[in-house]
Amino acid sequence: MRRILLYVILLIQILIIIAFVFQFERIDVIGAEIKVTTKEKSEHDVYDFPLDDDAYVEYDISSIPEEKWSGSSNLKYGEKVYVLLEKGKDGIYEVTEGSHKKMNNTNVNSIVVLATYGYYNETEKLHEVNYKFQHLNKINRFGSFNYHDNLIVTLKVTKWGQYKVIDIFVTGK
Repeated sequence: MRRILLYVILLIQILIIIAFVFQFERIDVIGAEIKVTTKEKSEHDVYDFPLDDDAYVEYDISSIPEEKWSGSSNLKYGEKVYVLLEKGKDGIYEVTEGSHKKMNNTNVNSIVVLATYGYYNETEKLHEVNYKFQHLNKINRFGSFNYHDNLIVTLKVTKWGQYKVIDIFVTGK
């Protein structure tokens, strides 16, 4: 009886691992491709160093203006929020709406991405959110980048929150 239970547990574990691998491979097929830009660095920021292989970047979509926020303003750090992004004329996705309530896509040029709430910046009237895809791993495969570079990051994003970095390049700004 114990031997059968052990085999059943092993089979369940193998099936779970296969499901995760299958989901990651499906990103290329069913994931929506989005392009986002990193925030411009302050002119007073004197540091300009090469980005390591693993880097953390701040996107323009990480700051949501108060007029585009439809959710509660009393959220705690790390709470789940939904951000509706819409493709601009230049192909770069921009924030249309942010909320703690689940949203639906409004058209084919929009996507809802999952984020976590950071904080509310009272002086600039911005809600700061964090995305899983702000941590870029192995970015050196796309080239070498410096801290002050304005980057365009192309990602494939799925409904279940997984992502895959497709391309990174420096903008002409």
